[in-house]
Amino acid sequence: MKRAPRGTGPFVSILINMLKIAVPLMIIAVGAVWVLSHKSVSTGQVRVTTSIPGADIYIAGVQTGYMSDTILEGVPVGRQLITVRKPGYVSEPEVAIVEVYEDRIANASFLFKEAKDVAKKDSITPIRAVRQEIFSTGEPVISIPPAPQSRRIVKYEDDYVPEDYEYYPDTSSPVERQSHLTQSAPPTSPEASTQTARKALSETEITVTSNPEGASIIVNSALTPHTTPYTFNGLDRGLYAFSLSKEGYNVYPAEISVSLSRSGQSELVAFNLKPDDTWPRPLVRLLTEPLAAGILIDGVPVGVGQTDIQMEFGRHTVTFADVAGYQSPEPLEVNITPDDIEIPDIVGTYERISGNAFLAVVPASSVKPFDGSLLRIYVDNELILDGHDEPFDLTLVGSLLPGKRLIRIEYGELANDIHVDLSDGDVAEVNFRIESFFSKRKLKLKELREVTLEKWQSKYRNLNILSLS
Repeated sequence: MKRAPRGTGPFVSILINMLKIAVPLMIIAVGAVWVLSHKSVSTGQVRVTTSIPGADIYIAGVQTGYMSDTILEGVPVGRQLITVRKPGYVSEPEVAIVEVYEDRIANASFLFKEAKDVAKKDSITPIRAVRQEIFSTGEPVISIPPAPQSRRIVKYEDDYVPEDYEYYPDTSSPVERQSHLTQSAPPTSPEASTQTARKALSETEITVTSNPEGASIIVNSALTPHTTPYTFNGLDRGLYAFSLSKEGYNVYPAEISVSLSRSGQSELVAFNLKPDDTWPRPLVRLLTEPLAAGILIDGVPVGVGQTDIQMEFGRHTVTFADVAGYQSPEPLEVNITPDDIEIPDIVGTYERISGNAFLAVVPASSVKPFDGSLLRIYVDNELILDGHDEPFDLTLVGSLLPGKRLIRIEYGELANDIHVDLSDGDVAEVNFRIESFFSKRKLKLKELREVTLEKWQSKYRNLNILSLS
């Protein structure tokens, strides 16, 4: 009988134990990678149309690879900046700001005009001429370090000028400059000078946007006549520092610098504006009609009927409390900004829900003489009857919503409440009388059995009835 080679058993055992540990770990790692790679991101669709089809579409300055007219799929939900490019044309607007949702298609439309009729070069002196090997990613450039000031070593051969030759302004004195030219390189020929001059950039674009729009644009510490959004065209190579100014707002970030280094370079500079909390807030009047009801701002009660309040800057939701028998107004969205000097009154209008229930208020025989001008009737805290100059014996209120209603009766300085169940088509009768105990007087209310309208009218057909609806 053959024996296994010595030492084979323990080695196999160790290998099996290692596999028992490694295999589950590999399965867990593969599963984690799969989950991370398939993590769901909320996306939506954007329909991009142009007056002349075939324009390249960009999102936040990044080319999508699609051309108009088309519907872009898989665009991240939220606010997106859409731009289009077509050689020889300028779009209007220059930038379309759209809100992308999951459940509907956002739209961005552009009108093209010939660039020769619209585009013009903006003349702005850069902070300094720089040589930067940068590439446009579409993202705002927050900070670009200055280029080294040392000159490059260039080999001059006759009239040859290398393609990547960059011109740097020389700040040295005439004597130093002459010495440098004598030691470093022979004078450049007129033809080479002409080729160097042609190295000025062309078709460059820097689009400046802000949320919200309408901020004044400052370039290199100088105020320009332009407001956001605006695209600067034809700027030459160099470093440009952009900032914004808008009353009542703080600008974030405070400054964004962009370097232009090649023709056709396109950059997007985006700022965010937030209201300055120290800026005076406008006074807003909130009220409800035709009855006084509760008013809430962002779910917090602020008053009943009418209130004047200084609202915080930003978006707010104004809601109105439910009132029995009435259709409540829809919530109102309000955006308060420092640009708002006067804000119109915010009114919540209630509409009565019509019904077929009736309420009869009848004074007892002990209330003599009965003075109708002293009688006031409330239904669910709404004043229905506020006295009456003409004499009457009792009152009938119609078109009330069926269900349990809160009834309040006031007669002169006396008052009392009672809950009454109103049925569709029937009359609920409330009888009131005055009780006296020593020097105290009290108003007592009593609900009688409901009857049909015909029976009730036949019961009081010989009396003067004040009818309300």
